[in-house]
Amino acid sequence: MLVGFLVVDSSDNMQFYVYQHRKVDTNEIFYIGKGVGVRANKRHGRSEHWQRVVKKHGIIVEFIAKNIDEELALLCEQEAIDVYKKRGIKLVNHTNGGEGVSNPSDEVRQKMSLAKIGKPSPRKGIVLSNQQKEKLSISGKQKPKRALRKLTLEQVKEIRLLQGVISGRKIAEKFGVTQNVIFGILHNKTYIQE
Repeated sequence: MLVGFLVVDSSDNMQFYVYQHRKVDTNEIFYIGKGVGVRANKRHGRSEHWQRVVKKHGIIVEFIAKNIDEELALLCEQEAIDVYKKRGIKLVNHTNGGEGVSNPSDEVRQKMSLAKIGKPSPRKGIVLSNQQKEKLSISGKQKPKRALRKLTLEQVKEIRLLQGVISGRKIAEKFGVTQNVIFGILHNKTYIQE
């Protein structure tokens, strides 16, 4: 059951979308989200409630609207959540949507920072065993140093040519950068040039 939003494709720079997740076994919708890139298919960065539902029922990803700007995606997400809740559909969304901004303004960043004051870190009080510390240490040492990696214009062009030929992870490994850098290059966001 889709809400009935129009799929718009009017500009190359309009790359956001709104999606919903369904339970595989019952086909019930349980989550609505806004995203860009591969967000709809990602399993990390989700709430514990979402994780439990997916573990128990599986997940089907469906798109409600594609190729829209972020502002429209936020509005579409809010509307879908509102419509589904009015229909009695139980969602695992913790909010009514519309608050997730990709590049928040300085004012929004400041408000987010102020909201965290006085709240303990979610990691506070967690004690790691010596074995866990050793695993983290080994894991960190095996990862390539990427923070200072710079790409030339030729490398950026090559990365864009490799899109669809090999995975973003493989491209990132080849050039010694993160997948986020590759995503940014492939979506004309940003890159570092010598």
